[in-house]
Amino acid sequence: MTRKQCILGTLAFLAAAGFSQSVSAIPQRKAAVESPASLVASLYKIHNKGNGPLFEKKGRPYLNRYFDTRLAQLIWKNVAETPEGEIGNLDFDPLFNAQDLLLSQFKIGEPRIAGQRATLLVSFKNDGRLNKITYSLRKTPAGWRIQNLDYGEGQNLVTILSTPL
Repeated sequence: MTRKQCILGTLAFLAAAGFSQSVSAIPQRKAAVESPASLVASLYKIHNKGNGPLFEKKGRPYLNRYFDTRLAQLIWKNVAETPEGEIGNLDFDPLFNAQDLLLSQFKIGEPRIAGQRATLLVSFKNDGRLNKITYSLRKTPAGWRIQNLDYGEGQNLVTILSTPL
């Protein structure tokens, strides 16, 4: 190998090494890997103890981020079709199943995952009384989404929102 070939080979190697380092320095976008528990925790953070925008007109951008298509559409229909100054089918805070909030001991339980479905229990005390809400979630191509909230005693959010205004 001649000296010229050796220098050219070294330069080619250094250029390739520098190029690969610069490519690896570019952040790679990965699909968000979110668990059912982290999705629900994020939902409650956005909701901000009932002070967030989720169940108002300005909350529309969040609906498809947290809820599956059916539930997002039901929530939006309730918001959009409720006359100004009225309450519609949501005369309570759906994430706390209450009108007034005096919260303590809030806990998001471990999800039970079975394939593309999951359930997760959220528990808390409101005004000293223990409350439990069971979240049903399903995995979509966009990640985990909430299908329904079960309040017990045959009450759930999909049924409440499906009732004509």
